[in-house]
Amino acid sequence: MSGWIDLCRTGTWVDKSGRQVTFTAGDLDAIVEGYDPTKREAPLVFGHPRDDAPAYGWVEALRRNGDVLQGKFTQVADGVKELVAQGRYKKVSIALFPDKTLRHVGLLGAAAPAVSGLRSVKFEAEEGDATVFEFSEEDFGDKGDEMTVEKLQRQLEEEKRKREAMEAELSAYQAKQREKEIEGRIEKLIEGNRILPTDRALVKTLALSLGSAGGEIELSEGSGKKPPVEHFFDLLSGMPDRKLTTEFAAPDGGEDKDKLVDLTKCV
Repeated sequence: MSGWIDLCRTGTWVDKSGRQVTFTAGDLDAIVEGYDPTKREAPLVFGHPRDDAPAYGWVEALRRNGDVLQGKFTQVADGVKELVAQGRYKKVSIALFPDKTLRHVGLLGAAAPAVSGLRSVKFEAEEGDATVFEFSEEDFGDKGDEMTVEKLQRQLEEEKRKREAMEAELSAYQAKQREKEIEGRIEKLIEGNRILPTDRALVKTLALSLGSAGGEIELSEGSGKKPPVEHFFDLLSGMPDRKLTTEFAAPDGGEDKDKLVDLTKCV
């Protein structure tokens, strides 16, 4: 759970497409009243992805505080908290559906949000308390400057450069998260004796390679399509107990050294 975060405020602003958008107190109230997380939760994302994914947190509630629209977040990913704490993402920007209901909240890097004058978001853990959102005031310069074509072009070019850098950083973060997930699944396979500890490095290399392949395949009719890496882990999960097959193998030198011991005769 978080404290209240500034998302938008009243005024006339220019969005990333160069269109002027005006928000009145009534508009902010309409956004608040139109938000029902039980029907559709708005995700916390990086930038403004077209498909609103992946989600790194969720908007729990909205309110209007004076001339500012504020949101409260929940289930924010630890990795996102670290990036925000490092100052990599200080600004937020909202995306709305055509009916002006909240679509998502985007964390921005160095790119300036369309709505200026909002306080920067920071995650800070207070001693003896849960992680909360805190804010620091920042000077946004003259808010009355007119947006000229030249200024807009420079802003769009800067946003493009920053977005590319942000996407590269996000890609690295997601790759690290996928690696952690695969390592966790491998540990479960080892604990269940489906693979041996000595298989860890090979299985990880194969899983990462299959995971980067993308797409989905169907191995048998009616089995359903899955990413190749999921078929790989399904195969490993169905393997016989490696510990038993190792411990009860026939000793070297015997006639049946390649066969398993009949456990029914060992009573």
